Amino acid sequence: MYYEDPYDNLVIDLQKGRQHLGGRTAIQYVRYRDEEGDIGRIKRQQHFMAAIYEKVTSSQIITKMPGLVKELLSMVKTDMPLTDMAKVAKAMNTTMKEQKGLNMAMVPGEPVYIDEVSYWVPDMTDLRKLMVDMQGATMSDKYRMAAEKFEAEYKKVVPDDELEVTKDEKTDKTVKVLRKTPSEELKKNGSADGTKKTPTDTSKKGTSQTKSGKASESQPSEQTSKRNVSLKIINCSGRPEALDKAVSLAEGAGFIVAGTGTGERISSTQVVATNTDGWVVSKLSTLPFSYSMRISRNPDADTEGIVYIGEDFK
Repeated sequence: MYYEDPYDNLVIDLQKGRQHLGGRTAIQYVRYRDEEGDIGRIKRQQHFMAAIYEKVTSSQIITKMPGLVKELLSMVKTDMPLTDMAKVAKAMNTTMKEQKGLNMAMVPGEPVYIDEVSYWVPDMTDLRKLMVDMQGATMSDKYRMAAEKFEAEYKKVVPDDELEVTKDEKTDKTVKVLRKTPSEELKKNGSADGTKKTPTDTSKKGTSQTKSGKASESQPSEQTSKRNVSLKIINCSGRPEALDKAVSLAEGAGFIVAGTGTGERISSTQVVATNTDGWVVSKLSTLPFSYSMRISRNPDADTEGIVYIGEDFK
C-alpha cells in the first residue's frame, strides 16, 4: 500500500504480509483507499476491528487491562458512571461469546461523488432491515413502513441536481457523480448572463475529473435525466371527483399519469416511490397536494410512483 498526499503531509507505505501494526501504521491501514474506494476501505476496517477484538480478548492482554482502561478513559469524555461502564462491558462480553466474536456488516448503500468528494449514501430501509436481522428479530410491516417514510424524507434532502454515472477505468465499476444545477454554478461563478456552460450539460459524453487527477468517461444516467416522472393514481377517498382532480393536478405539475384505479378507503393521502433514485423522490415531493410519502423499491413496477388518494384529499 503506497499513497502520498503532499497537501496533507501524509505518506502511507505498508508492505504486504502479516505484521504488527502500531498506532501510526494502524491508522494508515484503515485510511488507505485503493481502486475499490469506500467498499475496499470498509473491508480493511472490518479486518482491523476483528484483529483488535482478537488481541483484546487474548489471555496475554488481561494483565495490561487496567492500564488500557485508564488510557481509554483519558481519551473519552462521558457522564456514564464507572459501574454502568462495567455492566455494559460485561453485557458486551456475554454477547460476544454467544455470537463467537464480532458480528460486522457493511451499511447498505452506494458510492456517490458530490463536487468531487466521495460519500457513501446509505439505503435507509435496507439499513433498518439489516439492524433487525443482526438482532435476530423480524421486521414488522409497521416498522418497515416507518423506515420507508424515513428514507423518503432522507432522499428529499439530496440536491435536485443532475446525476451522472462515471465508469472507473481500472475496475470497470460505476459510481454516481452529483453535479451542481445551473443556478448553483452561476451563483458560484458570479455569471449573470447565464451563457456559461455548466456541468449539467450532459447532451454528449464527457469526462469527470476526480481528486486523483484521472479523467473517466461519463454518460448521463437514463434514470435521472430531467424527464417527466410516471404515476399511477388510485382513488381511495370514496369520492369519484377526487380522482379527476388528482390527475389534473399531477399532469399540471409535469407528471405522466400512466394509469388510474380505485381501492379500499383510507383516511390520508399517500405517495409511494417505487423508484428509489434521489431525483425521482425529489420530483415526487413537488406534487401539489398534501400527502405522506414512503419508499418501497419495486424494480418491476410499471410506474415510478403510486398515489393513493385518501379522504383528506382536497
